[in-house]
Amino acid sequence: MSFFVTLAAFLQSGSEKAVPVRERLQAAYIAVEALEYCSERSQPAAEHFQTHGYDRQFKLENRAWGLFGRDADYVHDYASLPRPKKPSCSIAAVRHLAEKIDSDWDVANQLMANTETQVNRGLWLGLFPLCRDNVLAAQVLADEHNVDEFRVQVSLNDEGAGQLLHYSERFVPSPGLRKPMSLRLDGAVILSPTMYEPVASLDVGSLSHDTANAVVSATRSKCSALP
Repeated sequence: MSFFVTLAAFLQSGSEKAVPVRERLQAAYIAVEALEYCSERSQPAAEHFQTHGYDRQFKLENRAWGLFGRDADYVHDYASLPRPKKPSCSIAAVRHLAEKIDSDWDVANQLMANTETQVNRGLWLGLFPLCRDNVLAAQVLADEHNVDEFRVQVSLNDEGAGQLLHYSERFVPSPGLRKPMSLRLDGAVILSPTMYEPVASLDVGSLSHDTANAVVSATRSKCSALP
């Protein structure tokens, strides 16, 4: 089986893995919203909302977006999700909301962690590997605006460019929605750029000289980490 066929199957499996993550985050969002409603009406709810509010919710959402992007049929529109019109704000109900949020967050976190272990070696744009199997050339360039920072330009072979162009469509935000994607090097997120259009090559900046050289070196390695 060729590398590109294997990669296509891996990217498809990534889309499937994203579904339960989004379902959990959507459920958590509705519970956070209900907790916010109750926080204006009771002190216990207000205390729970301090630790179960939107900050962590949005961090998890951004992490999911950076890893998976969005599916073609996925619409980031929580307003359309069903929810109770007036949630109960009893002490028991508020405690249940907090427990549900924790449960949904924990499951989403673990599901993403399981996927992230698959991309902890080499250079990855979301779940798309960049290595000698699909990279044609890579070079480090000085940043025109900051002498302490560097850019890396990466061009892909024909098959790689075609796959990246199709794959990167899922990271292009809809109007009014700005979500970062993740560029990982050996498991660490080194950049979180926002994509405004699909790309068939890579041009990233704001890198240290050592990181830029490490990125180029990674593109010359075989995609041995591809499951």
